Amino acid sequence: LGHSANFEPRMPEAELASSLAPMPERPQVVHYRNYRIVLCASPLRVNGEPVGELVLSRDITGAQRQLQARLGQLLLLSALVALLLIAAISARISQAVKPLRQMSQVAAAVSADDLEGARLELQQAPAEVSGLAQAFNAMLALAVELGGTCTGEHGVG
Repeated sequence: LGHSANFEPRMPEAELASSLAPMPERPQVVHYRNYRIVLCASPLRVNGEPVGELVLSRDITGAQRQLQARLGQLLLLSALVALLLIAAISARISQAVKPLRQMSQVAAAVSADDLEGARLELQQAPAEVSGLAQAFNAMLALAVELGGTCTGEHGVG
C-alpha cells in the first residue's frame, strides 16, 4: 500500500486493506470489527505495465450510525402519525354513526299506541343519514294515517 498525507497505518481501513488478499473491484461495504468500510481496488499501470494496485477505502461507520438513528426517529414519527390518524378516523366514524344510533333508539321506542309521538330529529347528520331520517319520519306519518284509517278516526271504516 502506498502512503498519502492522511494515510495512517493503524486506521481500520489500512488494517483491513492489508489483511484482505483479493480486493473488490467494485465498491462494496465490508464489516471489519465494529467498522463499516467501503473498499475497492484497481490495478495501477504505468505505460501499460502493472506496477501495483490502487486501493480506495472510506470508513462510513459514523454515517451509517447516523442513518440508523434517523431511520429510528422516522419510524417513531411514522408510528405516532399512524396513531393520530387512527384516533381521528375513529372519532369521525363515531360522529358519523351517532345519528344512526339515535335512529335505532327512536325505532326501538316506537309502539303502536304512540306512533304520533315518535319522530326522529337529527342535527348535523350527513346527507345520507338525513335522507334516511326523513324517510323514517314519512313512514311513521303514514303508519299514523293508516292506523287512524283502520280504527275509523278518519271517517273510513
